[in-house]
Amino acid sequence: MTTIHLHEVMDIAPGLEEPYMASVLSLEDDQVSRNIAEGLEERWKRPSTSRFRTTDVSGRWPKVVNLADEGSFETLMGSLRRQFSGAGLAADMEDWWQRNTSLRTHGYDRLLIPSSFTPSRAELVEQGLKGRVFLHEFVRVPWGETQSYMSALERDFLPVASRYQWMLFGAYTIAMDPREILTVFFMREWVHMANLLGARESDADVKRWFDFREQTIDESEEMVLMPGHNNDLFVWG
Repeated sequence: MTTIHLHEVMDIAPGLEEPYMASVLSLEDDQVSRNIAEGLEERWKRPSTSRFRTTDVSGRWPKVVNLADEGSFETLMGSLRRQFSGAGLAADMEDWWQRNTSLRTHGYDRLLIPSSFTPSRAELVEQGLKGRVFLHEFVRVPWGETQSYMSALERDFLPVASRYQWMLFGAYTIAMDPREILTVFFMREWVHMANLLGARESDADVKRWFDFREQTIDESEEMVLMPGHNNDLFVWG
């Protein structure tokens, strides 16, 4: 059974990123407490590591990014069926959508397939890992090059990233888009991101990776994120 994650990028009214993330969490809690959504009881027990907000160096902002662990295509299709069936969860979702129109304006959802080397959310929390800053990047590669890029990422870049205290949150292919990859790295401190990006000319391994990227990818788009206050990876203080 293929594991999938749900990827949401939402345009948010300025200053309302945290209220929107809290609203998403409250919807899940409410559905669990009233046993409306099948399977949510188990999801509710998992660490809350899904919600992020953009910084002002991320192009158009503000946005909220949700990277939810949905389990499987079968689980997601069952959830969508219940959402749009006209009763029960569907009524709750319609009410929630209407109540939150003041918080968000636009957005889109996609389905992600995590790589074999993507850590589980539970592993990250159990290890006590935290991050002040996350680097979220779409990469588009030529047809047929997705798996070779992912292999190079695991083999060549992860060891280099680890030396600069970059930690992998996830590396994903996009279901129904065989050319696109999403990677998310996180760092305990902002300076850790700067150190690696600034070492392109002084560190041969870093330069080799960026040279490979320039020769391989067709386009990329980066967003610098911070975890929401209700994200278990958030660093307080």
